[in-house]
Amino acid sequence: MNIASIGKIAGALFAALVATAIATAIGEFAGVALFPSDVAYIAWLPAGAKLVIVITWAMAALAGAVAARVLGERGWLAFAGAMWTLLGVLYSLAQEPYPMWMMAGGLVLPPLAGATIFLVWRQR
Repeated sequence: MNIASIGKIAGALFAALVATAIATAIGEFAGVALFPSDVAYIAWLPAGAKLVIVITWAMAALAGAVAARVLGERGWLAFAGAMWTLLGVLYSLAQEPYPMWMMAGGLVLPPLAGATIFLVWRQR
């Protein structure tokens, strides 16, 4: 692996981080628009708002996986791109209690997104 390859991989991972952050911001704005609330804790949110959070995690993982895979031109980068979201989910789960179904979704969907992008591009 030469220095250009390492630079390409690093750039793809940074782009995945940016794509994940943008997708998360869009999902959060959509959640606030659909379920305006002034509550401070996840437990107090309506079920629909909680579902939007889990969907946002999945979409952010897909965005990171696609960005890393396309820009880095290596299949395994799809997993690395999705892991940015998993790191964010783990941080969120450590901050306050979440319902079990949200924890399961947050821990399963990002790796599943990476696997999906890896397999979709692999078959091309």
